[in-house]
Amino acid sequence: MAIDAQKRRLFRRQPSSSIRPPYSRTDADFTDLCNRCQLCIPTCDTGILIAGDGGFVEVDFTKGECTFCGKCQQVCEAPVFNPEQAKPWSHLAVVAHHCLAFEGVMCQTCRDNCDVTAIRFDLHAKPAPTPHINPDLCNGCGACVASCPVQAITMKVPTSTD
Repeated sequence: MAIDAQKRRLFRRQPSSSIRPPYSRTDADFTDLCNRCQLCIPTCDTGILIAGDGGFVEVDFTKGECTFCGKCQQVCEAPVFNPEQAKPWSHLAVVAHHCLAFEGVMCQTCRDNCDVTAIRFDLHAKPAPTPHINPDLCNGCGACVASCPVQAITMKVPTSTD
């Protein structure tokens, strides 16, 4: 049974901020096409897929990172994936102001866990180097999210004001 995404949004106070598995179609298409079988959840190597709102699969980066292994796509019987997309998703890492580095504490855990070196630190900042995300390098894997000791990193879709 298909879910009418427009009607579903009427009951939400804000648009969905859920992050779907990599290479998923738009959120509205995903919820229309997903049958909520959740076969992909146990196949995820890093355990980041969870049953979210309404039983639809979401990514929880506090549990780990996405390795883009494609196992979720392989077991899915619904046409919710578009592997021809150039990027796995459009969200990027964002560092909040409660980051330890902004508080003057020396911490570079996010950079140390970023395999694509999208996080660099401004070494001239005092009293501690501060992080900067390169949006051209960030693939949204989420390795920095789970490793942050104060949960100061989130994933979000960039807007023109970011």
